[in-house]
Amino acid sequence: MEKTYAYEVEKIFTSWYSSLCYFAFRYVQDDETARGIVQEVFVRLMEKRQSVQSE
Repeated sequence: MEKTYAYEVEKIFTSWYSSLCYFAFRYVQDDETARGIVQEVFVRLMEKRQSVQSE
């Protein structure tokens, strides 16, 4: 089950990364910061899944 979830998150990340970076860039006006924000969102998404499964 975990591999399936990770695979789905990876697919979403791959499909939406550029668009989400552009969206974030419109707010922060810095490429590196925008990419970092998007990456952090996906890291937290994976962490949330792991913490829910642990409970």
